[in-house]
Amino acid sequence: CERKLWYSFHWSVATQWEPRMVRLLSRGHHEEAFLNGYLKDADIEVHDVDEDTGEQWEFSACGGHLLGHADGFVRNLPDSPEWHLLEEKTANQKSFDRTKKLGVEADKPIHYSQMQIYMYLADLSFAAYLVVNKNTDELYFERVPANKKHAESLLAKADRIIASSEPPERMSEDPTFFKCSWCDAREICHYDAS
Repeated sequence: CERKLWYSFHWSVATQWEPRMVRLLSRGHHEEAFLNGYLKDADIEVHDVDEDTGEQWEFSACGGHLLGHADGFVRNLPDSPEWHLLEEKTANQKSFDRTKKLGVEADKPIHYSQMQIYMYLADLSFAAYLVVNKNTDELYFERVPANKKHAESLLAKADRIIASSEPPERMSEDPTFFKCSWCDAREICHYDAS
């Protein structure tokens, strides 16, 4: 929702994470070291840290207003000697099965879009999307081709939101619409709460 993004950009709304979610996100970050170890054991070259900063690789666009961090870069994947962006995720059984069935573009459009922007900014043709099932430790791998048009449309959207002095149109005028009902910006968007 462009309107929610506009509110977030203007510091009008912030996501409040409950402790359980903080632990889940933290687990995902800890899992990356294990996944990178598996990749290295398979003779895949992994660069998970920017040597200049000692941190994850950072990407910046839209005058520095859009920032993101990649899990790394890999090279020497089977049948793919070129560099790939690396994106690693954890998932519960239901989410894992759905991603495995539908693929990242259809099932996880935010992950897909994130990879597209990073590939565009890094001038890469592919991403390696690796997901671990938290219930069984099963791994899912998908090689994702770059979609330059999609990345450019996302960056144009970000520029449009950043440059706008007014919030964009609502996704729905009905605050009980399912996407609005659980949105962190619901109160300010529909009821002008401050």
